[in-house]
Amino acid sequence: MNFSKRVKITILILILLNLILGGVYYSVFKEINKNSKQTLNLTNDFNLQLAKERQLKSFKNVTDDTVSDREKLDSNFVSSDGTVSFITEIENLATVSNLFIEIGSVAVEDYARDGRTSEVVEILSMNFTTGGAWSDNFYFLNLIESMPYKITINDFSVNTNKGVDGKTLNWEGSTGIKVLKLK
Repeated sequence: MNFSKRVKITILILILLNLILGGVYYSVFKEINKNSKQTLNLTNDFNLQLAKERQLKSFKNVTDDTVSDREKLDSNFVSSDGTVSFITEIENLATVSNLFIEIGSVAVEDYARDGRTSEVVEILSMNFTTGGAWSDNFYFLNLIESMPYKITINDFSVNTNKGVDGKTLNWEGSTGIKVLKLK
């Protein structure tokens, strides 16, 4: 019976040890699982941050690579403080074309597209008259169209001024243009 009692005690101790080791194993497993989840979360956060940094670097590279293209694009607009210099350019083109020029009106309007007003550009409208030879008026018009701006010619008409004898003295051109201008 002594032997049977020892076996029972040994079995009982082994069962208790198994329960204790099972509990320890369960605790260690839970801790490893928790640490694994934290590591996975940190790895995901790191990868997300790394992707954001790569994207930011890519945006910076694109920005650096497109400097000249953006400058060329900006040159298609009258600068925000360039109204007077644009008018001077028009007057100089008339002089080069052997025409006299009289600026009738200059106005700045909002640029709207699809019902929305632009926060970046506006429209510079000009009306002017020119006087000189027929060919000079059309040469002047050609020069305006060749300017490096987004110009729309709204109105162009040419009338003749005749002398007393009925001969043409000169041709008077009336022009209305609109050009995009940065705000």
